[in-house]
Amino acid sequence: LSRKRMPYWVVPVLLFLPLWAFLYIGTLTKPPTKSTGMLAEGEKIYSTKCAGCHGAAGGGGVGPQLSGGSVKLTFPKSADHSWWIVNGSSGVTAGAPYGSPERPGGQRQSAGGMPAWGKALTSKELLAVVYYERVAHGLVPETDADLLKLKAAHDNPALPANFTEGSSNADITKLIDDLAATGGGATAAAK
Repeated sequence: LSRKRMPYWVVPVLLFLPLWAFLYIGTLTKPPTKSTGMLAEGEKIYSTKCAGCHGAAGGGGVGPQLSGGSVKLTFPKSADHSWWIVNGSSGVTAGAPYGSPERPGGQRQSAGGMPAWGKALTSKELLAVVYYERVAHGLVPETDADLLKLKAAHDNPALPANFTEGSSNADITKLIDDLAATGGGATAAAK
């Protein structure tokens, strides 16, 4: 008995099979990790309430760009960022500057289009959006001391149901600082 010979076309296939496997493995990527906790809560709210103006990836559109660290340059502190979301453009006159004066390119100019979210979002939702925007778009690590303070205020049971529109930046800063410092034992009221 004799055995059939291997077809000639099989030889190049067998030679290139390891190369193909190596290239194929290189194209595989890990699935994105699913956000959890405050980050996931903020991401969900951002996608329904904020992405229409600021873009799904924070690249801007009707509203200014948040991505690439722009939100952190405009609002170096999370309390300033929170104040802007609570009051929106109603907190400043049209054309007035807002945000950090040290921002490269200068302060942003209010165009009057940012809605006040102080009544529409609960305090927990609002702080979660700020947290998400700063982590996802502002390139701030979750271990940042300012974000840890914001998270402590968010998790404090004494956090009021809503921020009061018209609250000053100092009022919101004090509330977040007090809630973060007490961690959950004290009661606080929105100013």
